[in-house]
Amino acid sequence: MVVLLLIAYLFLGFRRIREVDYYRDDPLVLRLMELRKLVDVSTISRALSQMEGEGVEKVLNENVCPV
Repeated sequence: MVVLLLIAYLFLGFRRIREVDYYRDDPLVLRLMELRKLVDVSTISRALSQMEGEGVEKVLNENVCPV
């Protein structure tokens, strides 16, 4: 889920995770992520720090589909 959230950040044009506060209540982002509310910045940072290179590649391979 964290990878999908980062992809959404890139589409929105944000470069820092801290900028989540600007669109925390945006209904389009919440719907895209299938969430009721966005996770906190510290939760995202913790999840990213715990990921290993192989785990990131696996998540990308499972979540990225050709358009």
